[in-house]
Amino acid sequence: METELLLIAQPTAVRCACNLVLIRLSHWGLSHISSVMETLTTDLVASVVRTIGSPKPDRPEPGDDIPLIRCVLWQRGGVVGFAVEDPTDVDIPTPSIATFYPAVRWDRTRLGIGKATWFVVPVPSTLTRPQSSIPLPPRRFGHV
Repeated sequence: METELLLIAQPTAVRCACNLVLIRLSHWGLSHISSVMETLTTDLVASVVRTIGSPKPDRPEPGDDIPLIRCVLWQRGGVVGFAVEDPTDVDIPTPSIATFYPAVRWDRTRLGIGKATWFVVPVPSTLTRPQSSIPLPPRRFGHV
């Protein structure tokens, strides 16, 4: 299962991405991990928006160069993943909150244009599996 959302890279994107995560997790029967996913999603999207910049002023005018981000949420193989694709080559630092979640895997993947910064969270029934068995993101992020 996979869902995505295209957003303008501005602070309101954080709330939109979190809403996507909370609604989909509920539909997928995974509400029990929603607080962790919301925290991680908030940090990642905020970091991307802060790093690549948001349009100035907050109300872009026609013809302004508006950076867009694509948020992708997926669930497969005992994990839930979230990625933010953006058109820049600027590396997004791993959020500092990542140290509080050692079971979460963070990474970046270069795309044809831009990059994807992503994380995967094992669902509680798979927390005892070794981390090497956690499936990687969908193929479009550079993995099988």
